[in-house]
Amino acid sequence: MQKTKKHRKSITNKTSRIIFVLLFLSAIGSIFAQGTPGLAFTSINNGTAYEVSRGTANAAHIEIPDTYNGLSVTKIADSAFYGYSGLTSITIPNSVTNIGYLAFYSCTGLTSVTIPNSVTSIGREAFSGWIGLTSITIPSSVTSIEYNPFTYCSSLETIVVSDENTYFRGEGNNLIRNSDNALVAGTMNSVIPDNVTSIGIWAFLGYTGLSSINIPNSVTSIGNQAFYGCSDLTSISIPNSVTSIGGWAFQDCIGLTSVIIGNGVTSIGIYPFQGCTGVTSFSVDSDAAVRAFSGSTSLTTVTIGNSVTNIGATAFTGCTGLNSIFIPNSVTNIGAQAFRDCTSLNSIFIPNSVTSIGLWTFRDCTNLTIYAEAASQPESWHEDWNYSNRPVVWNSADMILLPPTNLNSYVSGYDITLTWDAPLSSIVPLESYRIFQENNLLADEHDTLMFIDSRSTHGTYNYQVMAVYSGGISAPITTTATILPPRIVLNPTENFDFGEQAVNNETEQEIGIMNTLGGVLIVNNITMAAGSSQMFSLVLPEMPINIIGGESASFVIVYQPTTIDSHSGVIMINNNTDEPVILLQITGSATNVSDDDIVNMPIATELRGNYPNPFNPETVIRFSVALESIVLIDIYNIRGQKVRSLLNDFVNRGEHSVVWNGRDDSGSAVGSGVYFYRMITDDAVFVKRMMLMK
Repeated sequence: MQKTKKHRKSITNKTSRIIFVLLFLSAIGSIFAQGTPGLAFTSINNGTAYEVSRGTANAAHIEIPDTYNGLSVTKIADSAFYGYSGLTSITIPNSVTNIGYLAFYSCTGLTSVTIPNSVTSIGREAFSGWIGLTSITIPSSVTSIEYNPFTYCSSLETIVVSDENTYFRGEGNNLIRNSDNALVAGTMNSVIPDNVTSIGIWAFLGYTGLSSINIPNSVTSIGNQAFYGCSDLTSISIPNSVTSIGGWAFQDCIGLTSVIIGNGVTSIGIYPFQGCTGVTSFSVDSDAAVRAFSGSTSLTTVTIGNSVTNIGATAFTGCTGLNSIFIPNSVTNIGAQAFRDCTSLNSIFIPNSVTSIGLWTFRDCTNLTIYAEAASQPESWHEDWNYSNRPVVWNSADMILLPPTNLNSYVSGYDITLTWDAPLSSIVPLESYRIFQENNLLADEHDTLMFIDSRSTHGTYNYQVMAVYSGGISAPITTTATILPPRIVLNPTENFDFGEQAVNNETEQEIGIMNTLGGVLIVNNITMAAGSSQMFSLVLPEMPINIIGGESASFVIVYQPTTIDSHSGVIMINNNTDEPVILLQITGSATNVSDDDIVNMPIATELRGNYPNPFNPETVIRFSVALESIVLIDIYNIRGQKVRSLLNDFVNRGEHSVVWNGRDDSGSAVGSGVYFYRMITDDAVFVKRMMLMK
């Protein structure tokens, strides 16, 4: 019994000595520890290392020691310096391998930090809220970063990653993970490269100065809260490559005014645009995204694409500013309360494609009139779909899907130009026009008010034009156009006699060729028939000549007799009319008359025409005056606007010509088309037409 007591006393003494030694060593360790006083250290990794936190430290500069109690300090604890706004600088030793999540969260006095090459892991939001941080360098040692460690760093412009780091890369001022090409963290100067496949959770969280960002087609997912709080972001276009949008992805982007979501989105988190109070227009082509704007009171216009089949329950509940929304005929289901409390909505058209409408879909839409394509309420609609008994106009497609107006046709050669006016009005958005010739579809999704149909032969053609709406197609409006066959008329119209001319005197006569009906008159060639006098020659334009209905061309006959005799010839004009060869007989005679006699021969005041016609780039206008006179020759376009003054001068009796080079008075080249030239003398006015073809 006495031995046992003695043994117990011995054990107690040994225990006391051990405790004393441990306390002594702890005291000695505290006395000789490096770093800022007041820091707190906690044993980790089964007592083999320490993590550090602020403790009672209150210095502006924190220096973390590399050891404590003879063991390495390897981690900066989670939330270690959370909210320490008085901290202005920090020294992290090479012993640290892990920076915990929220470690320096909202240390607003910090503007820079050097991450040592020992660090392998950085926790989420570790440096969040450093509003003065402009640049950060990620060393080669880092292998793990959990989400964006730099959220709310609204001045961050540059992220640099060591070239030796094989886990991450810095590209376009972004931090990108190599294993999956995910953008972990962006900056204010981000340019997202087209090899990025996802924008990670919190990637741009709180970047209040970010005003624009381009999402490339390589991106397939946008993480939760990816752009949360980017209040200066004004517009966003989500490409068709994106299939998933995370919850609250664009929450509180109060500067955002328009959103376009592609048809690739198949999954969307809760309230991705909550708090986007500036959004006024929304374009969506995906079923998943139409749930996004419940309660968006600033939203006024929504465009739903033709890929949408389902408008989910409460999709636009409480969108009190919404005054325009159009349901395409791809939609088959409208969920319960989808438009509840849309008090500014005045009208909506429901196409026949909608087979299901849920409970209270239009409840409390106090100003709404509903137009339905159906003749009566389908049984598949919920019996209380129109809980507030809003007025419904059944079988109203013809009232809504209005056709175009004022359809006209114009023929030029074998081209038929159709013009029309837009429908008078409609509550359904007009998308395009559909054009038929008889039962042949000429154009689908045509988006202008004019269409040119090029035919190859004359005939009568019937056309129909219909308006294509997001909710259906209007009844057609019709017109008829007739292309007449070409008809050739010469000017002069009969055989032409040069009369008496002096030997060796050269005389020219322009011959006009006009197509007086329609289509295109094709003059293949103009030749002198065999046996014609060699005293005649031809000056021809380039063959063949194409002359549309109502237009004309010309060629020149030159008579230069070298012998005293009578001369004759026949000109053959080959063409594509029912009279394929037109014969023009020409005659003339040569005498020994004097030049004085030639001068005294009668001369008429006339505008003879221009050659060539059509022309490019210049043409010669010939005219004659019987008496000395002031002559004005001006060029006008088809709208009657004067484009060039060619002549305004005193002209002697006789034959004359001027050249127009296809330019206006300023020296600028005019465009192709029909032009008129007018000659005014003391006692006459003449007008002719010509065509510039470039």
